[in-house]
Amino acid sequence: MLLLFAVPGPVWAQGNTAGQTYTDVRGGYQLGYPTGWQVMPGENHRTTFYVGPDWETTPATASISLHPLPDDRKSLNLLQAGQLDSVWRYVTSLPRARVYRLEERDEDRFQELRYDYAYDDAAARPGNRQRTRVLGRRLWREGYEYRLEYRGPDGLDPHRAAAQQLLAGLQKVEAFPGVG
Repeated sequence: MLLLFAVPGPVWAQGNTAGQTYTDVRGGYQLGYPTGWQVMPGENHRTTFYVGPDWETTPATASISLHPLPDDRKSLNLLQAGQLDSVWRYVTSLPRARVYRLEERDEDRFQELRYDYAYDDAAARPGNRQRTRVLGRRLWREGYEYRLEYRGPDGLDPHRAAAQQLLAGLQKVEAFPGVG
């Protein structure tokens, strides 16, 4: 039996408006994702969602991963410890980076960082240099980091609106990581 763990406000859980639901009970989360997208579960609580039937040629992907925090960082407020600055330094080190959004939210029971940026991605397709757009969320709660990220083309992207719904659709479920 799954029990939804409610957190006040729309930041943590906004419901599944995306069409399909993926649940990782061991990871303690549920995620709504767009109809027609495929799911590729990975190891260690990393799952990738992609557009179309073929992973190798997909124009857009989203991934979620769960990382336990080191013991010495579990009790820290990671926003106060400089996570926003770390993300800023990483993004601005990318070729021709452009930051559209970088914001933090600090609640009693969790901290969150949301970002939106683009950069020149020489590794996107061999011989085909293009700009990649990244929309993401990092959430820290109960000693774990949830990292949810979408990567697609910069400019016109027919999948970006669905990706924004996917990012908003993250929900906490019981049991907690490491249980089960």
